[in-house]
Amino acid sequence: MAPGDAPDMNIYSATPASNTALVAADYSTGGTTAYATALTYASITTSAYNDFTLNATGLGAIDKTGITKFCGRNANYDVAGVAPANHDQNRTSRRVIVSTADAAGTGQDPKLVVTHTPVGSARKQRIIMF
Repeated sequence: MAPGDAPDMNIYSATPASNTALVAADYSTGGTTAYATALTYASITTSAYNDFTLNATGLGAIDKTGITKFCGRNANYDVAGVAPANHDQNRTSRRVIVSTADAAGTGQDPKLVVTHTPVGSARKQRIIMF
C-alpha cells in the first residue's frame, strides 16, 4: 500500500432527500467538515465497536428537536473527491464495511452512547406532599 492510500473513516454531515430511504444520489450529499477524529485504517477493528467521539462542530450539528443526519466518509478519497490509485498489482482491495441497524441478527448492532451533562450546577426539585 502506498503512503496515503489507506482509507480512514470519520463522521460528517449529510442531507439526503428522505429520512428513511437512501438512494444512490445521496452519496453526493455528504459534508466535508469532520465531526470527530478520524479512525485510521490500521486502528479499525472487527472484534469490537469502533467509537467516534463528536467534536464541538459535531455536537453543534445535533438537532435537539428534530432529526440529525450524519454520514460516514473517507477523508482522503470521498471528502477530497479523489479516486484511489491502483498501486497494488494483485488488485486487492482495502475497504471499510459498516454494519447498520438494518443488518440481520443482533451480533453486530450499532451502538449509540449519549453522555449528558445537565445545564447549570443546581437541580431544582419540587416536592408535593399530601
